[in-house]
Amino acid sequence: MLTPRDIQIIASFAHYYTLTRAQINRLHFPDDEDGRITRKRLQVLLEARLIQRTHMQVVNPSQGMPAPVYFPTREGCAFLAQETGDDRYLRACCYAPNWQSLYHWVEVAETHWLLDQSAKQCDGVSVVEWYGEWSVVNADERLPEKRYRLYTRFNDKLVCVPDAAFLVEKSGHRKVFYLEQDRDTTKNADRVAAQKHAGYAKLAELKGHLRHFPAATLGDFTVLMIAPTVRRRDALRKASAEKAGAALWKFASQMDLSAVTFLTGNVWQSCEGEVTPLLRTVGGSAT
Repeated sequence: MLTPRDIQIIASFAHYYTLTRAQINRLHFPDDEDGRITRKRLQVLLEARLIQRTHMQVVNPSQGMPAPVYFPTREGCAFLAQETGDDRYLRACCYAPNWQSLYHWVEVAETHWLLDQSAKQCDGVSVVEWYGEWSVVNADERLPEKRYRLYTRFNDKLVCVPDAAFLVEKSGHRKVFYLEQDRDTTKNADRVAAQKHAGYAKLAELKGHLRHFPAATLGDFTVLMIAPTVRRRDALRKASAEKAGAALWKFASQMDLSAVTFLTGNVWQSCEGEVTPLLRTVGGSAT
């Protein structure tokens, strides 16, 4: 028998895509100190084929040890649509993630969670929409630029493929943010910047963010680069300073981000090193 909390767990997978047991523990079983109850409920959902599990290939960022990664199934999303009456669940990403990218997707989910928690702490702020790299806009298409919402092809050589994107609303204004989740401390920062900047610069020139998010009210967008360490952040920031569209970018270290700091903390740096929050606060309210 499924419980209301089981349905909430499946909804979390539809919302965040990939999650570890520790993340589900934190989201839905905060008092389950040894994780036994969490594992039991996940096993129930696995046996019902409402979620799926990968092999133990990824290092769990919360525990520092290899851990399986769970993700939603088509059956699970159809069940959510049935139980909630919300057909948007039918469009949730259910692709089996490549094991080589599991750590990356878990970190994107962690960023998504931090954003949600940060918005809850800001009066009048909401995350209106969130799309991942594999969010489908037309399941009948095979070309990625037609199948996936965020994949943008400008020509045979130039594309823009964000890790995720989201729309934040405050005081009637809606702004688009794109996410680049860096997890590699060894790959040359200049090479990373060269691969990323031209696509976003072209997207800004064509105001392509308004195609991704027609509900946006602002004519510009910001690209958020999250690096695993402070040194990696600074290397990426400096490598980006002379690239096209440098003014679009802000950089933060994962170690500086929390539910408190994500939206209103002085943790985001421009290419020139200027430190600002994503949202300013006036009298305790975000603006």
